[in-house]
Amino acid sequence: MSKKAYLALFITLIGFIFSCSSGNSENNDKSVSTDTFDIELNNLVNRGIGKKVPHYIDSIYRTFKNVSADDLWKKYNLLYKFYLDYESDTTIARIYVDSMQLVTKDLKKMQKERFALTFFAFGDLALAEKKYVGAFRNYYTGRDYAKKKLKKSSLAKFTNQLAMVRYSQLQFPGAIQYFKQAIAELESSETKTSPVAEVILHQQILHMLGLTYGQLGTKQSKDSSVFYFQEALKVLDQNERIYPNHTPVFMAARGEIYGDLGGTYMYQFKDKEAVNYLMKSIEINDRSGYNRFDAESSKIDLVYLYTRSGNYSKAIYYIKQIDAELNRIFIKKVDKTDLQLNLYIVKWRYFDSRNQIDSAYSYHKKFTLFVDSMRKAEKELRQVDMDGSFKLLVLDKESKLRKTYLIITVIFVLIILVVLVGVLKNRKKLASLNAKITAQNQVLQHAMEALQQSQDENTRMMRMVVHDLRSPMAATVSLADLVLETNELSEDNKEMLELIKETNLRSLDMVGNLLSMNSSFEGLEKDSIGIHSLLEYCVKTLNLKAKEKGQKIILNAVEISLIANREKLWRLFGNLIGNAIKFSPSGSIINVDVFKMENIARIRIKDQGIGIPEELHDGIFNLFTNAKRAGTDGEESFGLGLAISRQIVEAHNGKIWFESEPNTGTSFYIEFPI
Repeated sequence: MSKKAYLALFITLIGFIFSCSSGNSENNDKSVSTDTFDIELNNLVNRGIGKKVPHYIDSIYRTFKNVSADDLWKKYNLLYKFYLDYESDTTIARIYVDSMQLVTKDLKKMQKERFALTFFAFGDLALAEKKYVGAFRNYYTGRDYAKKKLKKSSLAKFTNQLAMVRYSQLQFPGAIQYFKQAIAELESSETKTSPVAEVILHQQILHMLGLTYGQLGTKQSKDSSVFYFQEALKVLDQNERIYPNHTPVFMAARGEIYGDLGGTYMYQFKDKEAVNYLMKSIEINDRSGYNRFDAESSKIDLVYLYTRSGNYSKAIYYIKQIDAELNRIFIKKVDKTDLQLNLYIVKWRYFDSRNQIDSAYSYHKKFTLFVDSMRKAEKELRQVDMDGSFKLLVLDKESKLRKTYLIITVIFVLIILVVLVGVLKNRKKLASLNAKITAQNQVLQHAMEALQQSQDENTRMMRMVVHDLRSPMAATVSLADLVLETNELSEDNKEMLELIKETNLRSLDMVGNLLSMNSSFEGLEKDSIGIHSLLEYCVKTLNLKAKEKGQKIILNAVEISLIANREKLWRLFGNLIGNAIKFSPSGSIINVDVFKMENIARIRIKDQGIGIPEELHDGIFNLFTNAKRAGTDGEESFGLGLAISRQIVEAHNGKIWFESEPNTGTSFYIEFPI
């Protein structure tokens, strides 16, 4: 039974060869789809015309109008597997593996999987040539490359190959570990690059887990074996209806599982279940186009079962069938060897049970000679330490890496020595230059200090002048209000007083901005304030101004507490909402929204105004910017509000930005850490 693993692996590899088609538009008109070519080839082998497979492949490729490097790689991969597994001709197989390596140079970067699979092909070849250390080096190199370059889900086929090698070494616990890792890798991706191929691989790994647990020989392991066979059948049940064009492939795989499930029940002495599943396996695979090896293996198990139960007529019936078929069917040589060996065993037991001693002795002798010839090679394979080979590969890489590091270190030291020699030669020049630079730095430092002192004095004088201007301006506004309250003024005088009042109010606004601009934001007194309540107050205060233009301010805010300076935030929000009123047309809506994000409070003030032209975006937050414009009702702009707003935001470790579309509106965003 154990050699069925090789056939299952070949079907899986065939399934992957063309399922990941490159999608080259040049080959869209090929007469045979590369997605189904592998299945047709497998059917040819099972129909018994395997000797003609190379000719068939060549004839198919002659129908291609344009053959890409990837197409050639697939062709060589099929031929190397054919000559290695079915003909045991390592010389011709090596020619095709070398060709695979040659065409990988012309593959696109997206075909990284082909590079890794080529390493595995060299590993298979070395394994067939009994160069075990070289084989494992190639396997690990291929998987290591795939691990670095491919998605995790694509690693499954490579991990599965390592598990198969462990299985062939009869190291079953190690094989189980690799099979389970392959399942985890296969299930790690929600998107399937080649669904049918991945379904086949999935069931094949579960199938192999069942076989591997069965080899452990304990009652618990036999139960685990049955469990994994049933899981493999579930995978086929779930997908067979989804992919009806691949029913023969699913059926052949189902027949294999039935056969091995029957064999497991046979060793558990559950004869009824064993016969049921073995007959199902034969019914599926004992026909052209299906897995004849599996069918013959199931017949051998039936011979064993019927001999054990004393049903000799049925036992000899199947022995004759196997004898007639064994030399007619075209299967892998390793599979034919496995069938021949198991046939010797059941014939020996059959004739021994019938007391036909001469025949029993003859088949026992053939069996013994056969086993002795195989035992040496299998013992050599089993004794090879796969992990040890990998460690040697790693050590070899580390040695090369250390050598590279040593060369780099020597070069670096030489460069340092050259630099030091140059530095020593120019030491005096450097010292003189350093003295000049130091002197120039001192001069620049004095100049900067003088400039800073001059700036501070100018700021103090400006604050004094601005402060002194506020009182007469405020008094003028108050006097104008008092005079306007009388009813004895002519219309011309009222108009003049309104103009005086309006002019002084604008001047007061500019004076306030100048004071804010020149005030220090360091050492601000900050308290816990509620954003919602502060914005609500600002909106109520500015609603009167908005109503004059028929505008509406809508506040949509959640309550968020900030550690901030209340006066500065009030001025910030007042500036931005005031700008929205100023630059929006009559009857428009201004939205003020507050959002609580992760550790951040975001405020958005959105208008339906004239927007900000793209050429003004860069200087909008600068002091005395040229970006200032008149409002929609001719309101004057001093170009200070946004500059002051940015200073306030940055003093609170926040961010401010805007999004704008001319004639549609502008949204200003502010973010503060919570």
